[in-house]
Amino acid sequence: MYFIVAFVFILFFVIRASVKSLKKSEDSDIKPFSEDKPRVDGYAHAKMLAENELQKSKGTSVVLEAPPPISPEDFFQKHLKAYVSFDLETTGFDAESCRIIEIGAVKVWDGQIVDTFQTFVNPGIGRHIPPEASAINHITDDMVASAPFYGTAIPSFVEFIEDFPLVAHNAVFDIKFMYAAFSELDIPKPLLFADSLKMARQCFPGLPNKKLATVCDHIGHQIGQAHRALDDAKAVHAIVQACASAASDKLEVEKAYQLHMKLSTQIEDQYKFAQEHTDDADAQMDAILALCYQDFSLVDQVRRYCELCGWPAPAFHSFNRAIIILTKRKDFDAAISVCQQAIDKDIPYPSLPGGMAERKEKLVARKNANAQKEQRLQEQAAAREVRKAKQEEKKAAVENKRPTPGNKRPVLQLSFDGTEIIKEYESVASAAKEMEIDKSCIRDAAKGKQKHAAGYSWKYADEYTRVGTSS
Repeated sequence: MYFIVAFVFILFFVIRASVKSLKKSEDSDIKPFSEDKPRVDGYAHAKMLAENELQKSKGTSVVLEAPPPISPEDFFQKHLKAYVSFDLETTGFDAESCRIIEIGAVKVWDGQIVDTFQTFVNPGIGRHIPPEASAINHITDDMVASAPFYGTAIPSFVEFIEDFPLVAHNAVFDIKFMYAAFSELDIPKPLLFADSLKMARQCFPGLPNKKLATVCDHIGHQIGQAHRALDDAKAVHAIVQACASAASDKLEVEKAYQLHMKLSTQIEDQYKFAQEHTDDADAQMDAILALCYQDFSLVDQVRRYCELCGWPAPAFHSFNRAIIILTKRKDFDAAISVCQQAIDKDIPYPSLPGGMAERKEKLVARKNANAQKEQRLQEQAAAREVRKAKQEEKKAAVENKRPTPGNKRPVLQLSFDGTEIIKEYESVASAAKEMEIDKSCIRDAAKGKQKHAAGYSWKYADEYTRVGTSS
């Protein structure tokens, strides 16, 4: 019982002293690149020192367990200013039985490499590099024979790290080897680290795999010599910067992509509805065209988002839908304009070998044919109007020759031989009334169907004048 109490007190004072010494060293020791430098948790560090002292008092070594990596989001927000990207080459995959044979690292400040670290590591007397490991990293026993051992190489790397967070590709693998080396050398160094593999998975989900070489090909970074620590560490740094940029860009263009997906669904749903419900079809098509034109403005942002994700760009069916609607309306100028926009933005049209360019040519040809047809129809309509006008003119001429309404056409009573005017009557009816004969007799005599009526010759006044004038 007394032993337990004493042990607790000793542990408390050791932790307290360690925390004070750590704070004092942080206030007094100003190292290069210390401004805004991320640091590991002081309490965790002090606790580890205390546990280390306890383990040493028992004659055993400290066995450190690797913590989980920092999430990409936290790393980009808090640790992007300063970090160390590194890579290890090893004799195998098991951190307990295999050894580190090369360490490569670059120290980054504000996105720029400000320092590098590279060293081969002698795996130890009697240890050899397996042929299968040499086949991958091309490191041989002769290359590490004169290299520093663990006791020198690992502390040198720890000194290079300072308190910077680490980044590696598939970092858990490298960190396990680091912690195995720390345990062997009794180095109580907690490591804050992030994984560029997780960053790539998040920022470039469309890639077929997230291997270092695949991601570097995607971002356009050339790896100097693959599976060599320093070149791979530089590649990790390039991936970190590319992912940070992609994450920033992604936030801006992701909304555009989501809007594009929403618009695409709305366009197709509304078009299908309009085909089934033809009431107020023009208004429905106008609404669909408005959605299509809104979608056109998102092409560049959506393609950028797909590029960042490693996805193929969408086909943008809104262009095709707009062209169909405008063509049905015979608004060929607007359809050709949409087609040209699609050509400018490299929108594919797989139905034709020549793509959108061929479709534009067909639209232009259809527009010209339609214009010719319209011209023929206009010419035919004009000819019909001319014929109609002539018919109306002819009809009017005939109408002018007809008697005035009510048969009030003046008629002349002439002598028997027709040479002398006896009397002029207002109309055939008035003459028939006065002569007390049937008006048809007078009318037939005036028209020349019979020679006389009631012993007189008869002529319409206008005809008698014409005859007299002509004679």
